Amino acid sequence: MVTKKSDIDMRTELISHDHKMMRDLIDIIESASSKRVGRSFDLILFERLINTLSDVFEREKSVMETISYHVMLDHLDEHRLFIETLNMMRHESMINTNSTFVVEYVTDWLKRHLVSFDKPLTDFISPHGNTTRVSEEPVAGLRRPKTR
Repeated sequence: MVTKKSDIDMRTELISHDHKMMRDLIDIIESASSKRVGRSFDLILFERLINTLSDVFEREKSVMETISYHVMLDHLDEHRLFIETLNMMRHESMINTNSTFVVEYVTDWLKRHLVSFDKPLTDFISPHGNTTRVSEEPVAGLRRPKTR
């Protein structure tokens, strides 16, 4: 018997993949920063980050709307402010002049967001039909809070 996955299950799996991709981007950014590979690579990586996150954030928005997520507006506001900040950094050439600050800001934001916003979202999604857990892998450098 073949079971058709629900739309929410498929989108949730995409979000899970997106979160893994975000963790991979954190690793790439931190590695590139430590190796000081050059401004052109920094700009390419930064563009990739903005484009990737914009896509990820749209998918998350779609799921939040579907499940009537109770803190969706706060979550979306976090996304909007982060993208605005990244665009400001890009336009002010902060990537080249303050690359350490930019890398720390981006990686700290992504780590915090995954734990503080995306983990509660995935916990909320589970009762809505998703049979797989989303973002179960811990974010590098962060310890998962103890559960009772």
